[in-house]
Amino acid sequence: MRAVEVLSAYREFAAKHAWPETPRSNIINDADPTAFNYSMEEPILRRFGDFFRITAPWQFSAVQPCIRTGDFSRLKSDQTDCSHLTLFHIMPIPFNLQPDQSQFKLWHETGIVKPLKFLTESLGLDLARIRLSYFSGGKISDITQGRATSTAYFPPDEHTLATCYAYGMTNEQMIPEASPNTFLCTSPVPGGFYAGYRFEFFYVMPDSSLLEIGTGEALNFRQVVCDGRTTDILPMPSSVCVTALGLERCVFACNGGKTIEECSHIHSLVAEVAAKNSAGNPRSAFLFVDAIRAVHLVVSDGGTYSGLNRHLREHFRALMKRVTSLADDLQFSHDDIRQLLELNSTIQPWLPELSLGVNNTMQELHAYRDRQ
Repeated sequence: MRAVEVLSAYREFAAKHAWPETPRSNIINDADPTAFNYSMEEPILRRFGDFFRITAPWQFSAVQPCIRTGDFSRLKSDQTDCSHLTLFHIMPIPFNLQPDQSQFKLWHETGIVKPLKFLTESLGLDLARIRLSYFSGGKISDITQGRATSTAYFPPDEHTLATCYAYGMTNEQMIPEASPNTFLCTSPVPGGFYAGYRFEFFYVMPDSSLLEIGTGEALNFRQVVCDGRTTDILPMPSSVCVTALGLERCVFACNGGKTIEECSHIHSLVAEVAAKNSAGNPRSAFLFVDAIRAVHLVVSDGGTYSGLNRHLREHFRALMKRVTSLADDLQFSHDDIRQLLELNSTIQPWLPELSLGVNNTMQELHAYRDRQ
């Protein structure tokens, strides 16, 4: 399946369940001024003004582009990594906010069953090859290795286990883990953030490796944060249950590829770069595409070096350095870059902003070179 086909299947599934699609967040927003958008926090603040002031039920779907904050340390140190994308898209199935906890277990269950139905019935993935991690129990200070000082103990996530068993999964498909990957508790948001059980969806690829394709959260607690550390975990009157699947990861799983660059909208760009420099390193072609896709969206969403705060400027410089240095290595000309940006716009029709951002992206690249 191509990315547009997976997206079409997702939107059909969301419409069937009456989950309206909320407008995507700009990649630059106020949810976290130190990072480009990397999750779904901004719509919550846009609607309610506060993470904990959920005044009415809200379920929604979205096609949200994200940039992984953790990737910038990799870019700054010039490390190379083809295992994931700097810019990717997440699809909530669904994002579910409730002002109380009266139906928390139902929504927790929904956050497991609906994604499984989408993966197996809409995308045709094999249930027997799906794996799910779950929290196996422990003290917060222990599972975070001291990053959180709270000594609160939370028991194993039995509800996730029971839901998976009822759906037809076996014990061999369940992965016990006691870490922040399976219990959200280390978000250093000054005013505190949600806390609770997490579970991750994996798919067994043809080479027997596990591909992470999504993450679910059933959150009915809140973190108390002091000096950047979680000092306590307290009950929350409202609840947040969400599972977000990765678009590119779903495409990868459907097609059984060996590398993430085989996703349709990534492969087309890598092939274009390789065609213009057949003697170049294929790895360099992928890394160039990976960085320029992120730059293109940041600029298309209104980001300019002069207009970014100091945190985002640092991230933007890392992306621009990667793009310009690899363009030189690959002998990619001004016209070649423009053509690649135009192709990137064409093969991602769900981001119409890209076509309007081609000229501005070229201007930002020129400005970056002039500053060096």
